[in-house]
Amino acid sequence: MRRFLVKLGILDRRRDPHPEVDRHLARMHYGSDQSFKSRVQQFFFDNYYSSSLCIRIFNLFIKVIACLLYCVRVYQDSRDLPDFVYEEYKHKNYSADDFKWEYFWWVDRSFSLWLTQTIVAAISIAETFVIFYISYKGSVIRLLLTKEFLVECITSGVLLVTVFVPRWREVFVPIFLNSLLATSSLQGILNDFNRSVVFGQSALVRQIISLFSSLACLIFMGTCSIEHLQRAGNRKFDLFMSFYFCLVTLSTVGYGDLYPDTHPARLLVIAMILAAFLFLPSQIEALGQSLAERRQAGEDYMKTGNEVHVVVNVTHMTADFTDDFLNEFYAHPEHQEYIVVLLSPSEMDNKTRLLLKIPKWSSRVHYVRGSALKDEDLHRAKVHDAKACFILSARHVKEKNWIDERTILRSWAVKDFAPNVPQYIRVFCPETKMHIEHAEILICEDEFKYSLLANNCICPGISTFITLLMHTSRGKEGQKSNEPWHKVYGFHSGNEIYDILVGESKFFSEFVGKSFTYASFHAHRSGPSRRPTRNRQIADQTQSWPNSHHAIFGCGLLHGPGQRRIAPRL
Repeated sequence: MRRFLVKLGILDRRRDPHPEVDRHLARMHYGSDQSFKSRVQQFFFDNYYSSSLCIRIFNLFIKVIACLLYCVRVYQDSRDLPDFVYEEYKHKNYSADDFKWEYFWWVDRSFSLWLTQTIVAAISIAETFVIFYISYKGSVIRLLLTKEFLVECITSGVLLVTVFVPRWREVFVPIFLNSLLATSSLQGILNDFNRSVVFGQSALVRQIISLFSSLACLIFMGTCSIEHLQRAGNRKFDLFMSFYFCLVTLSTVGYGDLYPDTHPARLLVIAMILAAFLFLPSQIEALGQSLAERRQAGEDYMKTGNEVHVVVNVTHMTADFTDDFLNEFYAHPEHQEYIVVLLSPSEMDNKTRLLLKIPKWSSRVHYVRGSALKDEDLHRAKVHDAKACFILSARHVKEKNWIDERTILRSWAVKDFAPNVPQYIRVFCPETKMHIEHAEILICEDEFKYSLLANNCICPGISTFITLLMHTSRGKEGQKSNEPWHKVYGFHSGNEIYDILVGESKFFSEFVGKSFTYASFHAHRSGPSRRPTRNRQIADQTQSWPNSHHAIFGCGLLHGPGQRRIAPRL
């Protein structure tokens, strides 16, 4: 019930401001029974995520301590038998291939080490029984046959029995099997940690940890098993030699300098190799799939220092669209130090991937595959720290209304996630503007197109003129063409409009009081033609084609084309 309410957003995942809701849910879940078991269950229900994580961390700590104590026991082992065992087997003769079972069942363990191992075992098995007591539902037999319970009985239960049977205090106990439980606890910790934080860690990181923990468990168990089985043979292995042998064997190198000389040890090596061949390929394959998915999804953007970035969210990303946007954005000198984070749900095609590998873009453009409708993906792109967010749509779409609806949803999602980040949005239909009034800049493509067509009827060629002004060009387009007009058009596509106050100009100040025709004629003879388009003595009146009687005033503005130096800020 709690997980369902957390998923719906009714309860907060990390902390609940209304603890009475938890108590009410606990009563609904466990009833009004006030027994000890019900109270314990209610306590763990009220503190589900924190208690589960703490219990698993404590369980992992106990299992690691038990494994370390086993290594200490092996290091201190003098390979002497207890006195009553030695008296029984001292006259027995063995051949070279015989397995000495008395060295398998009995070990050298000091009293202090036995006491420490017993205390750790008591804590471990008590924790296991408490957890099973709380979570018990259904068949008891199924609970007793679980892997965790059986391993706990083998590793901890035998040590507790030796408290009442002192004669067995030096019997061998495979405490190294606790590494299996430690691996399971680590997996649970990763799952609980993923649920307890707002944004979970990467699945790739979890799989890498899982693979290395499983591999470490396999090597550790093989090392301890080989060491103990060879204790009953003629070739004695210590822990380091056993670790070296397992590593060489699993890596398929096999130098042959070390080898087991007992049949149980050889059978163990066969089982270990089979387990490695059956288990590791599936883990490596899953890791490879996660790496491929990570490569397709792009890495999370990691902001460093005072780095400034903008986020560009587009539904379908193509190489032409990306190249045009980056050229237009970085044409302005103030944008040279910005980082562009591309957030798109579509996978990059090969052409776009090659484009972003160009040195000009590789250090300034970061790709994140994700949706603006998911908070996790917005967090991956660091939208809340962005200088601005561009919400754009793909070109040449047919269903414009559907695209605008998606744009509205994306804009609202960004607004909810990062309300202080300015948004620059492009839509297609004019009726969409009323739903995105919070945008910093909102451009409607249809409105802009119709405005150009209307002004083109009044002043022919104005649409081409505006298009050239909005398009970043260096005047190099068409220079490789064989057509002369291609070269002329491409050269002049890099022009901009500049203005200057007549009275402040060293060149045009001599034409003050002269007619426009006179000024244009003599200015053209001396250099590029200029023409006055606005007179400050006439408020809000622009004269694009002044007649011959129009005089130039000192406070007039002269506009004229020139070679493009920087891209205009839109």
